[in-house]
Amino acid sequence: MGIKTKEYIIRIPGDVYTKDMKRMFDFLRYKKATKTSKASSKKIDELVDAVRKSRKEPKQALRYL
Repeated sequence: MGIKTKEYIIRIPGDVYTKDMKRMFDFLRYKKATKTSKASSKKIDELVDAVRKSRKEPKQALRYL
């Protein structure tokens, strides 16, 4: 008896790929990655804010060089 997994295959024409499709794929990756997470939404939001700030500051500093 093998391990049963659910897998879905979706075929989409090549000319349909848009930003919305990318967002959907990103969301699905997020759901898979956080499936077993015990972190609260508040902690996740705090982490996201910290990452965004750390990514913006070096870019802003480079503009003045």
